[in-house]
Amino acid sequence: MASIPPISIPESVPTSALTSATNAFASKSPNDVYLFLEENREKFKGLDLTAWNWIVIDEKGFETETCLLGSRVLPDDEEDGDGNGEVVGYKICRIPWTRAWLMLANLDIANMGFEEWVDEKRGPVDEDFGAWAWVGPFDGAEKEDEEVLAKRGEAVRQGVEGGYI
Repeated sequence: MASIPPISIPESVPTSALTSATNAFASKSPNDVYLFLEENREKFKGLDLTAWNWIVIDEKGFETETCLLGSRVLPDDEEDGDGNGEVVGYKICRIPWTRAWLMLANLDIANMGFEEWVDEKRGPVDEDFGAWAWVGPFDGAEKEDEEVLAKRGEAVRQGVEGGYI
């Protein structure tokens, strides 16, 4: 099995959560994460992993319950990528935690494009790592289950009390 520097793959599942002291990506910028993914793209293929899209939870994300969702960008003349072609960079979107999986899954299966999830008129925000504002492709606000909201609130509370957030 190929190793992916600077991270070692543990033999067993860790019993404690990652902290800023144990997370190799703590304090890294979205660009640092992108560069790591690009440098190790071939190694990911050997592990049957994809790195076309990724999520970063930064300090602002902890404060606002959002994350940065990154997606690689292909040259304009290459609509469909198989992971072997040239990549010309990436775009990121500031998105609520509760919507990130939906966007990530749809981008991974190429069901929808990045532009369908962001405010194209506003464009990227330089002060936020160049992140685009999320608007979502669906009309109307989805109502969240009260039980889900309560569980999420409890998990955040426990994370704060445990010193993880």
